[in-house]
Amino acid sequence: MSHDFYENYNLATLPDVYTQLNTTVIPPSSSLPWFDFDYKIYKVDSANNKGSELNGILTSDYDSYAYDYSTWENDSTLGGEAKYAIDIFLNAQGDPDLPTTSSSYLETLSTLIDFGGAESIFDFSNAYLIDAGSDFNFANTTNFDKVNNTVEFIGAVGDEIANTTGLSLDGSGETKLFTITQVKVSDVFETGLLDYDPSSNYESFRTKLIDNIDAEIDIYDTVVSNRTSDNANIKSIHEIATEIGVDPEWYTDYDVTGNVHAIEAKVDLVNYGTSVYTQRFIGSNDKTSLIREGATARGSAYWSNIGSYKVNSDELFIEDYGPGDGSGGVQIIASNVAVNTDFEGLDISSYGVRETGSLSTVDTFQIELDFLVTGKAGDRIDDSLYSYKVNTQNGDAFSASSDSVITNNLITFKGDLNYDGRVSLKDLAFLNAGKLAEEDNDFFSDVDANYDQTIDTADLAVLSEDFGKTLHTSFTPDDIFSATTWSYADKDLTQISEHIEEPIFYSPYDLNDVNYSNSSFNYQATVDSLVQVSLGTLGDIKGQLYADSGVDLGLS
Repeated sequence: MSHDFYENYNLATLPDVYTQLNTTVIPPSSSLPWFDFDYKIYKVDSANNKGSELNGILTSDYDSYAYDYSTWENDSTLGGEAKYAIDIFLNAQGDPDLPTTSSSYLETLSTLIDFGGAESIFDFSNAYLIDAGSDFNFANTTNFDKVNNTVEFIGAVGDEIANTTGLSLDGSGETKLFTITQVKVSDVFETGLLDYDPSSNYESFRTKLIDNIDAEIDIYDTVVSNRTSDNANIKSIHEIATEIGVDPEWYTDYDVTGNVHAIEAKVDLVNYGTSVYTQRFIGSNDKTSLIREGATARGSAYWSNIGSYKVNSDELFIEDYGPGDGSGGVQIIASNVAVNTDFEGLDISSYGVRETGSLSTVDTFQIELDFLVTGKAGDRIDDSLYSYKVNTQNGDAFSASSDSVITNNLITFKGDLNYDGRVSLKDLAFLNAGKLAEEDNDFFSDVDANYDQTIDTADLAVLSEDFGKTLHTSFTPDDIFSATTWSYADKDLTQISEHIEEPIFYSPYDLNDVNYSNSSFNYQATVDSLVQVSLGTLGDIKGQLYADSGVDLGLS
């Protein structure tokens, strides 16, 4: 053994020397963290398989007074019986400007997540917790209080012991605390549990960002550390706040934020166009915009559901809107729409997110209508006096056709059987041809002068009454329509919501199945402009037609 050691060191100081050699340096305190809590919501099935992340969920049923249905309440896909999963995440972050942040870690967490207390929008009756805090390796405990709608979470990371990755305060340490599954929602708007801003420029259905979830941190049992390779400075949130001279209570309460909107289930129907016309059969296959006084005219209407919820075709009820006295020129006497078909609305799952596809589920559908023409020859369908409504459940009491989307057809005489705007001997030829069609069991309603579903001499009385009358002294072809094709109204769906921002004008394709041809009227207008048309001795012809009709004029 060498004597050099004893020559340079006194034995009395040897223990101090060894103490100095084996004591490590304690690093400075951790950065005081801020706790960023977030939630995400998913549709979930009975086996807890999650669908895509949602940005909108239907949380309330629009109360339509016209119906007493419970479609939304019993709907397990999007309605009151739908099941959801809620994930709660935490990302504890230190001050990025402090050098200690990169070496600081969350060690333990004690927090209480409050889902709105007694005013929670969630129904946890059959819900339960799964996937609790996998990054917290020790003392992992949860307490689900379904009375107060809270979840208490406690856990210690212990990453060095468990040989796992720690939860750094550098912003990269987001972790899921737990999942609540099989959650339902309550009727939040009708019960007043969730207010909404009535002055905001939302669409027809009510909506509100879900922002009433809170978190409370136990600042004594929530601990962070600043680590070196062989030691750590370990303090609670309360200790660090006190050390740097700030109020520890500032670091107690946090919002749990997310981007999910509670949305009212409501149907919102818009009418793109309602075209009224006469389908000709005798002498022409045209659709003319002229409709005869007292006749049954056809209607072709296209609607879209731009609401937040579907409607079934069997739940539509279509009727006149307004006085219902025919003062606008027509009255609805029959309607037809596809049987037992769901007409979907907007894709609310992506509500609040700018992306194409939120309109992808909007259904457009056709309604076929029969109108009784109540106006007189020379009148028009007046959409300032007439509209019709479509009653729906989960929707407005009516969706009136308005904004000039009903054609303002010109009404011609009952005896104008060739739809040229004039009653003459030519109409007698069309009546005669109608008898041929009747005998062959073909359509002839367009020339049935008295609407009794048969062609006989009684129809001559109508021609006699109207003989010699003309629209051409008051109307030109341009007065009928400026074009032969009705232009359907475009609906700017960018105005539906400040949240749905597709920069497009949406006009359903192939909606224009009514291409008007008023060729008979146009031809007669040309003839009248070129020659002075003579009807012979008008009184003699009218009288002879009455005599030929066999109708008792009550003159004897």
